[in-house]
Amino acid sequence: MKKDKAKTWLLNNFWIFICLIGLFALVGLALPLVRPHLVEYNAAEWAFEEGDRVDIGVGALFGQNGAVLWPYIVIYALIIVATFLPLIGFALKKQSAFLSASLLLFILCAVLLFISSFFYGYINALATVGQYKEELGDYFYWYIQEYVGTADARLGIGAMFSAALCVIGAVMAFSASVQEDRMTIRDITEIAMLCAGSIVLDVIFHFLPNIPGQVGSISIACVPLYLIAIRHGPARGFFSASIVYGLLTCLTDGYGLYLYPLDYFVGFSGVAIIGFFRNFILAKGQTGYTFKSVLFIVLGVLAGSVVRLFGSGLSSIFNYGYTFNAALIANLYTLLSGAACLVVLLIIFKPFLMINRQFPVKQPAHEEDEGQEE
Repeated sequence: MKKDKAKTWLLNNFWIFICLIGLFALVGLALPLVRPHLVEYNAAEWAFEEGDRVDIGVGALFGQNGAVLWPYIVIYALIIVATFLPLIGFALKKQSAFLSASLLLFILCAVLLFISSFFYGYINALATVGQYKEELGDYFYWYIQEYVGTADARLGIGAMFSAALCVIGAVMAFSASVQEDRMTIRDITEIAMLCAGSIVLDVIFHFLPNIPGQVGSISIACVPLYLIAIRHGPARGFFSASIVYGLLTCLTDGYGLYLYPLDYFVGFSGVAIIGFFRNFILAKGQTGYTFKSVLFIVLGVLAGSVVRLFGSGLSSIFNYGYTFNAALIANLYTLLSGAACLVVLLIIFKPFLMINRQFPVKQPAHEEDEGQEE
C-alpha cells in the first residue's frame, strides 16, 4: 500500500524533479562554456595566427576576450522558462500542455548548447574581423571563415554538462506529459501511417527543382505531421516530426547526419506547436469551419514555419558559411512550404473534422474538461 502511495506521489509530483534538473543546468553554465584558441591578425601576412587555447566562461556574456556571446543570454532565458513551466502547469492544473512546452524548450536549449562553439567562432569572428573590413574588402567574409577555423573552438565542460541535463530534462518532461495519455495500438498505427505519408511526400517533392536563389523546394510533406500534432498533442507531434520523420528524411535526403540537429531536429520541432491549440481547432461538437479554428491553424503553421526557418538558417550559417542575410533569403522556401501546407490543411479541414468525430483520440481528463469549457 505504501509502495502504491509513493508511486502515486512520484507521478503527481514529477515536475519537481524536472525543475531541479533545469536549475542544475543553469549552474552548469557558470563553468567554462567554450575552449577556443586565441587569434591574432598578422597584417603583414594578411593572415590570422593561432595562440594558446583558453577557457571562456560566463564572463563572455559581457564581452570578455572580445567575444560577444549574446546567444548564451538567450539560452539562459530559455532554460529558466523551461524550468518553471512545469511549476506553472502544476499550479494551473494543466500539466500536460506546460510539460510539452518545457520539453520543446529543453530540446532547443540542448541543441543550441551543443553547437555553441560555432556561435563563439562565428560571432567573435564578426566582431574581430569587422575591425579590418575596409582593409579586407571583398574578402571580408572569407576571413570570417578563416578566423573560425583558426580559433577552433571546442565545447567547454559547462556547455556539455548543461546540454546533457537539458536532454535529461526533455526526456523527463516527455515522460511526464504522456503518463496520463497512454498510446493505444490504433494511435501507434495512425501515427506510423501519417509519418510514412510525410516521408513519401518528401521523396516526391524532392524531385521538384529548387526555386532560384533557394536551397530547397516547396513541399507539403509536413501536412500529415501537423495532423498528428492536432489530434495527438504537442509531445507526440514533436516525437513524430523531429525524431521519426526528421531522422529518416535526413538519411534519405543524403546530405549527411551533421545537418540533422538544426535542419531536421530543430527545424521540424515547430510542427508540434500547433498541438497546443488542438482544443481550439477541434472544439467539442464542431462540424465545420469557425473563425477560431482557422485562426489557430494559421498561427500554428506560421509558428512552425518560423521555427523551421530558424533551424535551417542557422544550419546555413554554421555549416555552409552563409551570412545572416544570405541564410535568411536562401531559406525563404520554408515559409513558402508552410503557406502551401496551410492551404492544404484548410482545404481538408472539414473532412478531417468528420474523421476526427468518427475516430476521436482520447485526451487526458483535464484537457477534456478544458475543451468542454470552450
